Amino acid sequence: MKSRLHLCIGGVSVGCALLTSMVAGGGTIYWNMNDLAQPTSNTVTKLTVGAISQANTTTTGSSTQSASSGYSFTLNGQTTSASGSTNLTFSARPGLLDTGSSTSVSLSLTPAVGSSGTLNAVGFGSRSTASGPTTLSLRSSTDNFSTDIASFSPLTGGTWAYFTSIFSAPVSFSSDSPLTLRLYGSGGSTASAGNWRLDDLQVDVVVVPEPAAVALGLLGVAGFLVGTRQIGRRQRESVTRCVGQAAASRSSNCSS
Repeated sequence: MKSRLHLCIGGVSVGCALLTSMVAGGGTIYWNMNDLAQPTSNTVTKLTVGAISQANTTTTGSSTQSASSGYSFTLNGQTTSASGSTNLTFSARPGLLDTGSSTSVSLSLTPAVGSSGTLNAVGFGSRSTASGPTTLSLRSSTDNFSTDIASFSPLTGGTWAYFTSIFSAPVSFSSDSPLTLRLYGSGGSTASAGNWRLDDLQVDVVVVPEPAAVALGLLGVAGFLVGTRQIGRRQRESVTRCVGQAAASRSSNCSS
């Protein structure tokens, strides 16, 4: 921000606007599960968010049964109650975690070209029945889903609860290597319909330009400001030359 302050001194608004467009854009992407194709809200700029998808489950899509309740969470700085209405429903497969066969939900995040991102936190409401998952494992494409970013132990008595994880080491990704997040449900006993449900999913992400893009942008802004100052200097010199000249002797560069 220091370089922005230096360049913006003097009130060259276009140059300031150009530089402002290059600063980091961070915020929260949120789904209340009414629409799986796109987020309910998204305050992150320069980021393409893919649709929510499910795998290894015979029960898919949103359901109005067993609506989320009994918890609250923070969304964009505001305390928010469980959204109720619809939730994402599964028939989670039983057994230990197997990334090839366990039931999961996925989404993808792709920064704009020349940008990179960091995933800083996740949160979601979850409900498992007595036969549903006993362990939820969050993994990512950065290591081909081989290790947990975070893990959670949902309640298995059909009660909703909200889970959050703030990462001490944020997950990095870029426009060349988009991020796929996948939450697996495992440890259940039978694949009963609706034995696992999700609602009020949110992810906190920051997107920033790559260093090379920032450098080019700064050079462009600097060039614009230098050119603007040169034009202003020439105009002042022209005014100085013209002051005091008689109309008949003024050059063609002097106004009448």
